[in-house]
Amino acid sequence: MPASIADTSAKGLSLSTDVSTQAAAATTLTSIDSALQQLSSNRSHVGAVTNGLAYSSEYTAQAEANLASAYSGYADSDIALAAMNLNQAKIQSYVNIMALSKTMNMQKGVLSLLV
Repeated sequence: MPASIADTSAKGLSLSTDVSTQAAAATTLTSIDSALQQLSSNRSHVGAVTNGLAYSSEYTAQAEANLASAYSGYADSDIALAAMNLNQAKIQSYVNIMALSKTMNMQKGVLSLLV
């Protein structure tokens, strides 16, 4: 939808201002009525363009909010995954230390029996 309007000056609306005779005054009234109709049409067009722009602006703002929300969820899931992996590594490390400790205790026991 183009965002341009016609010339709304008195010259652009072809307004006549001759009221010297009754016929000229009637012609002037007719040109004023025509100019009012043209102005009304132009106002309708401007209103339609304004509504279209407002809709586009609101749609873009909503799309931006949806994108930010999706990115936030993605980032949160990455952090949760990293935390889970860290906890898993800590547990695995603890289990390995405990197994090594048991092995060392068993070796001490075997050595004490041999000595």
